[in-house]
Amino acid sequence: MKSLLWTILAIAAPATGAQVVDNSIRTAAETQQLREYILGQTVARCLVAKCSVFTGYLLTDSPQSSGPVAVQVQERLFASGASIPDIARVAYADPLQSFKGRAAQIAQAWDGITLHRNALVTVVSTQEDGMPVLVSSTQHDVEIIRSLAWEAMRLQRSPEAIRDAVASLSHDRNPAMAALLVTHLEKIDTIDHPDDSAMLLSQLMGSESVPADAWEDIVDHMVLDYDRLTAESRASVVGRLVDLGRSTDSRFASPGIRGLSKIGGSDSSIWTLVPPDALSRIVQNYRNLVGTGAMPRNHSLESALGIQ
Repeated sequence: MKSLLWTILAIAAPATGAQVVDNSIRTAAETQQLREYILGQTVARCLVAKCSVFTGYLLTDSPQSSGPVAVQVQERLFASGASIPDIARVAYADPLQSFKGRAAQIAQAWDGITLHRNALVTVVSTQEDGMPVLVSSTQHDVEIIRSLAWEAMRLQRSPEAIRDAVASLSHDRNPAMAALLVTHLEKIDTIDHPDDSAMLLSQLMGSESVPADAWEDIVDHMVLDYDRLTAESRASVVGRLVDLGRSTDSRFASPGIRGLSKIGGSDSSIWTLVPPDALSRIVQNYRNLVGTGAMPRNHSLESALGIQ
């Protein structure tokens, strides 16, 4: 499954006419939405694995360009595995220098941090090797990380709580939390509860908390689990993709049509579930997307849609 694109896209706007429109104008709010979603996704991918999250004070003034940095732990926010020691040694690589491989990832985690003794930082790191995923000293980001760590612990204790958490996003805009829930559904819930995972993911597509350029990742996951779903869940997934595919906004239409195409490649019966008016709109949207270069031609899809 491909990674979330870093391209900034606008939030869905009201449709005008039958033509697929591409609203690519950025706003400060949309930029912030994507930034917070990516932050949440970065932290979430650690939280659903073996991860340590803690705050503490730097005990190192001028570390070498690469090597461990000592942190006096003040507060332990999350630990899934070994306990967090009083003094944690966190791998470090200078973000201002050029590295490759693992060292480059470590340097990226420390990007934006000014090292000086007693500076308060929040560290998100893997437990297997203590590799930092993210180090932050920004109060806004720290509060986001804290809330994600708390929610991850809540979901560990009460897995069923994810339903209420997803529902809450319908009235509380929270991109970072949405990223955590998407990651949890894709990595944890899907193992034993693929139907619940698919249904909740379909609810998150189109949410104001989820950037449009994350929807295709969600669609890819739903398609990947399609064969494991019950007939009822399959129909619901197809129905949601049809709703997206018939939209006059290309950011909705594109992932919807791609998802239908992928499912239709192995289950041609899905097209019998599509109402004629929706099918006509999907055909028009497909032609527009191909015509603008937003989507490559798909001959098997064209055959299924009756496109000559």
